[in-house]
Amino acid sequence: MKKEKQIKENLSNEINPEVQDPLTEVLREGARKMLAKAPKLK
Repeated sequence: MKKEKQIKENLSNEINPEVQDPLTEVLREGARKMLAKAPKLK
């Protein structure tokens, strides 16, 4: 039961963009930078 609760919390954190933890912010910033440098698709 505890593992199921953890999985639900993890999923809700992924869905909720307002979650603010340092690792998530680092990953989001890295993704933004990569997307900004990527060639634009038409």
